[in-house]
Amino acid sequence: MRNSLLLLFSLFSFAGYAQQQSDSLHCDCGKALSIPIYKKHHHIAPSGHGTVYEFEHNGMQNEKYFDKEHNTIWYSFTIPSDGTLQFDIIADTIKDDYDFILYKQGGRGTCDSILGKTLIPLRANISHNAPKTKGMTGLSAAGHSDFNKPGMHENYSKPLAVKSGERYLLVLDNVYEKGNGHTLKFNFDFKFKGIVLDSTSNKPLTAVIALSDLKTNIKLQETSSDSAYGGTFEFPINISDTLKWVLSIGSKGYFSESMVLTQNNITGFLSRPRVFKLRKIIKNKSFALKDINFFPNKDIFKPTSIPALQNLLKVMQDNGTLKILIEGHTNFDPNTTKERDIRLSEDRAAAVKKYLADNGIDETRVTIKGYGSTRMIYAFPRTQDEQQANMRVEIKIEDF
Repeated sequence: MRNSLLLLFSLFSFAGYAQQQSDSLHCDCGKALSIPIYKKHHHIAPSGHGTVYEFEHNGMQNEKYFDKEHNTIWYSFTIPSDGTLQFDIIADTIKDDYDFILYKQGGRGTCDSILGKTLIPLRANISHNAPKTKGMTGLSAAGHSDFNKPGMHENYSKPLAVKSGERYLLVLDNVYEKGNGHTLKFNFDFKFKGIVLDSTSNKPLTAVIALSDLKTNIKLQETSSDSAYGGTFEFPINISDTLKWVLSIGSKGYFSESMVLTQNNITGFLSRPRVFKLRKIIKNKSFALKDINFFPNKDIFKPTSIPALQNLLKVMQDNGTLKILIEGHTNFDPNTTKERDIRLSEDRAAAVKKYLADNGIDETRVTIKGYGSTRMIYAFPRTQDEQQANMRVEIKIEDF
């Protein structure tokens, strides 16, 4: 019995230790949690000061440092493009009081420099939480000071101008024991830059570029490129706008292009201009319609096909004399007959025609044909991408 009690006590002790380790894993500068700034981050309440006291004996009226550490968590993040850094720190409950200090990160000795106070903070807010602030603090255009000292002062500090590639360290401190967690939300306005060119000549094009919410189809931004200025364009993107966007680019006499952007992949397109090459509409020429995909063995579009279908619709609307042949193609399936294979490809082409007709395009401008798997791009597909390339829809220009 005694041994059983000892074992039970040990298990409870280990569980408590594991929880403490989990809560305090990022309590020190040297163990900062690396995060992307294009999504919200929620974290459980920090517990304790970790193994290193980065802050102590700084005085109760110091505007740049915590008087001492209570319950801290460190974050590190990289700036993806030039802009203005703003963020919200939102306490789960307004009874908690989160303060913060922001540093620009240097090399390996950054944490030692912080400990020795040779690296000066760029922003800090040690102001006391008040009911009207609803447990929120951070950097905002509403802030008037770089630093806010303890007491009843502004809960937001001024934004910070930042450059692409810079790294920063942010430390949060909850002055209350056994507090609740918090959400860290960045409000960083990214600039998406691009260039629109003719796919054959590489000459710059005048085009209309629209950014929409993928889920609601609400247009968020619209701009244009000008052939006289190299076909360049740019517009701001606020990451808090949505989780997924559709970027559409169209020019009269050309097939439109679109791409889906998500909070996971968008930063890869922000560091340098993205080049978009549009294909010119030419009679008797065939074009593969990118990103029109179907569920296996069905003529039902996958949701990701909607942007590409909308692009085709816009091309038909903008070019009233355009007549097309929609060709359906499939991947070889040894478990189906040739007749069923041809029928499936025809049904998929018919589904595209129906989408156009349902949105006002005269059916006489659209004909269809199914080729089954008789014209596969990859005769022996080895990857999923090669299989998907075979299961395509192509457009042949019959009249323009």
